[in-house]
Amino acid sequence: TRQGHEFVIFRTAKQEPIPQSEGDAARAELRQMGFEVEVSPDGRSVRQTRLPGFSPPSRQEAQQKAVRMMKLLETVRGFRWPLEIVAKSDSALL
Repeated sequence: TRQGHEFVIFRTAKQEPIPQSEGDAARAELRQMGFEVEVSPDGRSVRQTRLPGFSPPSRQEAQQKAVRMMKLLETVRGFRWPLEIVAKSDSALL
């Protein structure tokens, strides 16, 4: 803080399951964005495949949608690890 930097210190909380209905809604939204997803058997990774007929987004569009896509992919996986904020600078945006 004295050096003028923003910071956030966090830890992951206990894993939480995500209801199947939310996962299905996330899959549907990803399909509308042009992606089909496949979750690995252990649930640790999600593979994205671009659907035929959908062109890749522009760089700017991809940057705008990146955060939303990450949340959708986490939801499709079926569980999440919430973050517990331990400390943060006053100027850090969360």
